[in-house]
Amino acid sequence: MSINKISGPGSLAPGAAKRAGGAGAAGGASFASLLKGSSETSTGGVTGAAPMAGLDAMLTLQAVDGDAQKQERRRAFRRGTGLLDKLEDIQEGLLEGRIPVDRLQGLAQALRQERMMVADPQLAELIGEIELRCEVELAKLGY
Repeated sequence: MSINKISGPGSLAPGAAKRAGGAGAAGGASFASLLKGSSETSTGGVTGAAPMAGLDAMLTLQAVDGDAQKQERRRAFRRGTGLLDKLEDIQEGLLEGRIPVDRLQGLAQALRQERMMVADPQLAELIGEIELRCEVELAKLGY
Protein backbone atom coordinates (compact mmCIF):
# COMPACT_ATOMS: atom_id res chain seq x y z
CA MET A 1 0.00 0.00 0.00
CA SER A 2 1.44 3.30 -1.06
CA ILE A 3 0.76 6.53 0.73
CA ASN A 4 0.52 9.70 -1.38
CA LYS A 5 1.27 13.00 0.22
CA ILE A 6 -0.56 16.16 -0.79
CA SER A 7 1.82 19.06 -0.40
CA GLY A 8 -0.40 21.97 -1.43
CA PRO A 9 -3.44 22.99 -3.36
CA GLY A 10 -3.68 21.21 -6.67
CA SER A 11 -0.51 19.21 -6.23
CA LEU A 12 -0.18 15.51 -5.71
CA ALA A 13 2.78 13.41 -4.86
CA PRO A 14 4.43 11.51 -7.71
CA GLY A 15 2.60 8.34 -8.73
CA ALA A 16 -0.87 9.59 -7.69
CA ALA A 17 -3.77 8.85 -9.99
CA LYS A 18 -5.03 11.76 -12.13
CA ARG A 19 -8.42 12.22 -13.77
CA ALA A 20 -8.58 11.94 -17.48
CA GLY A 21 -9.92 14.93 -19.37
CA GLY A 22 -8.91 17.62 -16.90
CA ALA A 23 -10.90 19.43 -14.26
CA GLY A 24 -13.83 20.36 -16.53
CA ALA A 25 -14.72 16.88 -17.77
CA ALA A 26 -17.47 15.10 -15.93
CA GLY A 27 -19.20 12.59 -18.15
CA GLY A 28 -18.61 14.57 -21.33
CA ALA A 29 -20.30 17.88 -20.50
CA SER A 30 -19.13 20.58 -18.17
CA PHE A 31 -21.19 21.48 -15.14
CA ALA A 32 -21.71 25.04 -16.34
CA SER A 33 -23.11 23.88 -19.68
CA LEU A 34 -25.55 21.54 -17.89
CA LEU A 35 -26.80 24.43 -15.79
CA LYS A 36 -27.14 26.64 -18.84
CA GLY A 37 -29.08 23.96 -20.72
CA SER A 38 -31.47 23.30 -17.81
CA SER A 39 -32.44 26.97 -17.52
CA GLU A 40 -33.19 27.14 -21.24
CA THR A 41 -35.47 24.08 -21.15
CA SER A 42 -37.26 25.13 -17.98
CA THR A 43 -41.03 25.48 -18.34
CA GLY A 44 -41.28 28.46 -16.01
CA GLY A 45 -39.47 30.16 -13.25
CA VAL A 46 -40.30 32.06 -10.16
CA THR A 47 -41.67 35.41 -11.19
CA GLY A 48 -41.95 36.94 -7.74
CA ALA A 49 -43.56 36.53 -4.36
CA ALA A 50 -47.27 37.11 -3.87
CA PRO A 51 -48.13 40.47 -2.37
CA MET A 52 -48.53 40.53 1.39
CA ALA A 53 -51.75 42.54 1.14
CA GLY A 54 -53.68 39.39 0.21
CA LEU A 55 -52.38 37.56 3.25
CA ASP A 56 -53.11 40.52 5.51
CA ALA A 57 -56.67 40.70 4.21
CA MET A 58 -57.15 36.99 4.77
CA LEU A 59 -55.88 37.18 8.35
CA THR A 60 -58.07 40.20 9.05
CA LEU A 61 -61.12 38.38 7.69
CA GLN A 62 -60.39 35.38 9.91
CA ALA A 63 -60.08 37.66 12.94
CA VAL A 64 -63.41 39.32 12.12
CA ASP A 65 -65.08 35.92 11.63
CA GLY A 66 -63.67 34.79 14.96
CA ASP A 67 -65.05 37.90 16.68
CA ALA A 68 -68.45 37.42 15.05
CA GLN A 69 -68.57 33.80 16.22
CA LYS A 70 -67.65 34.84 19.76
CA GLN A 71 -70.39 37.46 19.76
CA GLU A 72 -72.94 34.96 18.47
CA ARG A 73 -71.93 32.48 21.19
CA ARG A 74 -72.33 35.21 23.82
CA ARG A 75 -75.80 36.09 22.51
CA ALA A 76 -76.82 32.42 22.46
CA PHE A 77 -75.49 32.01 25.99
CA ARG A 78 -77.51 35.02 27.20
CA ARG A 79 -80.66 33.71 25.49
CA GLY A 80 -80.14 30.26 26.99
CA THR A 81 -79.51 31.72 30.43
CA GLY A 82 -82.71 33.78 30.15
CA LEU A 83 -84.72 30.70 29.19
CA LEU A 84 -83.25 28.73 32.09
CA ASP A 85 -84.15 31.54 34.50
CA LYS A 86 -87.76 31.44 33.26
CA LEU A 87 -87.85 27.66 33.63
CA GLU A 88 -86.51 28.01 37.15
CA ASP A 89 -89.33 30.43 38.01
CA ILE A 90 -91.86 27.89 36.69
CA GLN A 91 -90.20 25.13 38.72
CA GLU A 92 -90.41 27.19 41.90
CA GLY A 93 -94.08 27.86 41.20
CA LEU A 94 -94.75 24.16 40.71
CA LEU A 95 -92.99 23.33 43.99
CA GLU A 96 -95.09 25.94 45.81
CA GLY A 97 -98.29 24.63 44.27
CA ARG A 98 -99.02 27.58 42.02
CA ILE A 99 -97.96 28.30 38.48
CA PRO A 100 -97.47 31.98 37.59
CA VAL A 101 -99.52 32.33 34.39
CA ASP A 102 -97.77 35.45 33.14
CA ARG A 103 -94.38 33.79 33.46
CA LEU A 104 -95.66 30.63 31.79
CA GLN A 105 -96.98 32.68 28.86
CA GLY A 106 -93.67 34.60 28.68
CA LEU A 107 -91.72 31.35 28.60
CA ALA A 108 -93.92 29.92 25.84
CA GLN A 109 -93.42 33.07 23.75
CA ALA A 110 -89.63 33.08 24.33
CA LEU A 111 -89.43 29.41 23.37
CA ARG A 112 -91.33 30.04 20.12
CA GLN A 113 -88.88 32.78 19.19
CA GLU A 114 -85.85 30.74 20.19
CA ARG A 115 -86.95 27.68 18.22
CA MET A 116 -87.01 29.77 15.04
CA MET A 117 -83.41 30.89 15.61
CA VAL A 118 -81.93 27.45 16.37
CA ALA A 119 -80.19 25.53 13.59
CA ASP A 120 -79.54 22.32 15.55
CA PRO A 121 -82.50 19.94 15.00
CA GLN A 122 -82.08 18.19 18.36
CA LEU A 123 -82.07 21.48 20.26
CA ALA A 124 -85.08 22.69 18.26
CA GLU A 125 -86.92 19.47 19.19
CA LEU A 126 -86.09 19.93 22.88
CA ILE A 127 -87.27 23.54 22.81
CA GLY A 128 -90.46 22.40 21.05
CA GLU A 129 -91.15 19.85 23.79
CA ILE A 130 -90.71 22.46 26.53
CA GLU A 131 -92.97 24.86 24.61
CA LEU A 132 -95.62 22.15 24.27
CA ARG A 133 -95.48 21.50 28.00
CA CYS A 134 -96.00 25.23 28.62
CA GLU A 135 -99.01 25.25 26.30
CA VAL A 136 -100.47 22.19 28.06
CA GLU A 137 -100.12 23.87 31.46
CA LEU A 138 -101.70 27.06 30.10
CA ALA A 139 -104.60 24.99 28.70
CA LYS A 140 -105.09 23.36 32.11
CA LEU A 141 -105.39 26.84 33.60
CA GLY A 142 -107.87 27.88 30.91
CA TYR A 143 -105.58 30.17 28.92
